[in-house]
Amino acid sequence: ATEKSIRSSTRNAIKLAEENSFTSIALPLIGAGSGRYNPDKVLKLMIEEIKQLKSHIRVIIVVKQGVILDLNMNK
Repeated sequence: ATEKSIRSSTRNAIKLAEENSFTSIALPLIGAGSGRYNPDKVLKLMIEEIKQLKSHIRVIIVVKQGVILDLNMNK
């Protein structure tokens, strides 16, 4: 995985959710598994990208089993 692919995948997933009128979406740490990108860096990149989009969708990032980060952009 690369920074560009992580940002692009995050952005595309949220845009697709918006196009389908979803109110929320849950995402894994994109690129941290088989992409072998550092999970802490992935989380930082995903949060940056989500904030730049200024979406109304609630985004839940699954950090690891039993640990989630809930980003409600409506607040």
